[in-house]
Amino acid sequence: MSVLIKGRLASIANKDGKKLFHPQAVSRGLVTTKQLGDDIAEKSAMTRGDVLSVIDNMISLIKKALRDGKSVKLDGIGSLYITVKSNGNGVEDLRDLSINQIDHAHIVFREEKTRTAGKTRATLSDDISYELAKELQEQLGKIGVTDTNVPSGNPDWLGEDDSEPSGGDTGGDTGGESGGDDLLG
Repeated sequence: MSVLIKGRLASIANKDGKKLFHPQAVSRGLVTTKQLGDDIAEKSAMTRGDVLSVIDNMISLIKKALRDGKSVKLDGIGSLYITVKSNGNGVEDLRDLSINQIDHAHIVFREEKTRTAGKTRATLSDDISYELAKELQEQLGKIGVTDTNVPSGNPDWLGEDDSEPSGGDTGGDTGGESGGDDLLG
């Protein structure tokens, strides 16, 4: 199966004053902990209850590690870590910095990357294939676009830099809930 892609119009214009469309991933659904437990039990000698117990314990330990200020690395997938936001509550002088400035915390996921022969590869996203959502294909067809192929693998618009995602309005991480108009809602 592949990741569905739709178009999203940026809510903020670029440096040339143009609002551009960016690809955005569309979820095909949600896989719950119970569904994962069923799938793992089917592939192992463990019962669903045993698997769910292990998953519940793992989740508890991940939460504890994050609350203790640690990052959690899940081999083959990536790492989870905490960031905090102060939402405009910055101070000019470092001596005035306080934990009271923290508005809220976020759990951030960063995909695991490997480096071989001088090239950095994303462990997970390098093996993803893409397809345009049916509704987007139909809309493009109405305006005369017939070549709607989306390249497989890690297309240029996903980038290979190690910077943090920049949000859906700038062509960065377009899987989020940032502002902008969906070409397909």
